[in-house]
Amino acid sequence: MSVKIATRVRPFNKFEIQQNLPLCIAMDGNRTILFDNNQQKEFEFDYSFWSHDKFEIDEKGYHKPLPNSRYLDQKMIFNTISQDPLNQPFQGQNCCILAFGQQGSGKSYTLLGTNDNQGLIYNFVKEVINQISQNQIIKTKYEVYISMLFIYNESVYDQLSQTDFKKLKVRENALKGVQVENLIKEQVDSIENFELNMKKGVNCIQKFQTMLSIRLSLLHQIFQIEIKETKIVDDQFIEKFNKVNLVDLAWCEKFYQINNSKSQIAKSLSTLGEIICKLIIQSQQQDKKIFTPYRNSQLTRILQETLKQKSKIILIITISPALNNFEQTLCNLRFANQFMKVKNNIICNTNLTENNQFQDLKQESILIQKLNLKVQTNQQQIESTQDYGLHSNILFNEKFYKSKEIQNTNDIQDQEILQHKDEIIGLKLFPLKESCDQIYINNQQINNKQKYLIMIGSLLQSQQLRQYNILEYKIQNRIKIPLLNKMIQEKFVKIIKSVKQQIIIRSLNKR
Repeated sequence: MSVKIATRVRPFNKFEIQQNLPLCIAMDGNRTILFDNNQQKEFEFDYSFWSHDKFEIDEKGYHKPLPNSRYLDQKMIFNTISQDPLNQPFQGQNCCILAFGQQGSGKSYTLLGTNDNQGLIYNFVKEVINQISQNQIIKTKYEVYISMLFIYNESVYDQLSQTDFKKLKVRENALKGVQVENLIKEQVDSIENFELNMKKGVNCIQKFQTMLSIRLSLLHQIFQIEIKETKIVDDQFIEKFNKVNLVDLAWCEKFYQINNSKSQIAKSLSTLGEIICKLIIQSQQQDKKIFTPYRNSQLTRILQETLKQKSKIILIITISPALNNFEQTLCNLRFANQFMKVKNNIICNTNLTENNQFQDLKQESILIQKLNLKVQTNQQQIESTQDYGLHSNILFNEKFYKSKEIQNTNDIQDQEILQHKDEIIGLKLFPLKESCDQIYINNQQINNKQKYLIMIGSLLQSQQLRQYNILEYKIQNRIKIPLLNKMIQEKFVKIIKSVKQQIIIRSLNKR
């Protein structure tokens, strides 16, 4: 699973220009800096998109950057964040793009855009249709379906419905997962067909807004793209569905407000934040089961299939550049920063764990080398000591027997030998023996320490092997994927077994 966090700052609007409001946002690389006369807050995200100034409007009305400008237009932002999401559906994985920000911060502009500056949704659908038309594969057929819905007060409504607004029920399907019952899905095979459905959806939500006299910022709007892949395998049709959700999140001034619809917005946003944090943690602790409360809100339940371990999640925070929105902007940045803190803590802890294991193994390897060197040195000392003892015994015997032959001689040298006879006979070899015994004991201790260190290394190898065994067990017994090709499953099992055998061989070689 991958979670990316981005911020985007818009230009001053007409009111802010008329009031000559000061700027309170700066960006430097991935850093977003919020400041006023008294304080400065810095946040670091995966992306910080500067769309505030230094742009021009061409003859078609498109906002494009000036030469040598850091301004990012709609297409640039789409190209930056859509590389993985575009590939995900064709690789059997889901994706969720979330836009969050206060009313008027450029949230809807980023997702929907305008006729002259199309947003992420338009560019995404256009690129998917182009990829399908250019990459038609024999025995594989792709179909694209879109649906539009919104959530108000925890009730779900269809944006493509032409009848009266009816509350829809959310149910779970064994094959497709969580589904909205009776939700209209329109197949699109051209960009013109897509534009017609988009106009229909926009008109519907404007009608609902007028009928209830509410602000659009109180609605969660969800645009769904479903890619149906049909393959012919052994004369059988195998269907696979992949989803992409693009979500315009509702917003309220303070998440803890408890009045009417705002309490429901706060609850759904809080649940969404909790789930994303838990998914980030679980992605690094795959052996642990962490409960994720998808059912706590309609928003997270509908997005459930795209808020899972194999999904790509992108959160875009849109912010106002004006100082009069300082508190609201700070609140939004803190909402996004909670995910960055969880990500950074996990990365830091993971790196520390891996570095500690590497350093421990490195130190143990160095210690084993030192112990081996010490063993060799001690063995050389034993051999030299034994040679010295043998040489001393030979000298002793020579002098001793020679002393018997020269007891009656008058030679001065022989007399000198006789004078040292008692000293030679009294030579004590016990300290030498004790020294050899002590060296032997030291060698035994060193060998025991070396065996202990080898055992520790084996335990580390067995722990890694156990993780692969768990993964193999999950693949064989726990993973239940409908209509999964058996050949693919067997291939994964063979890969796991091969990796496990390599670990065992490596462990035996080290021993």
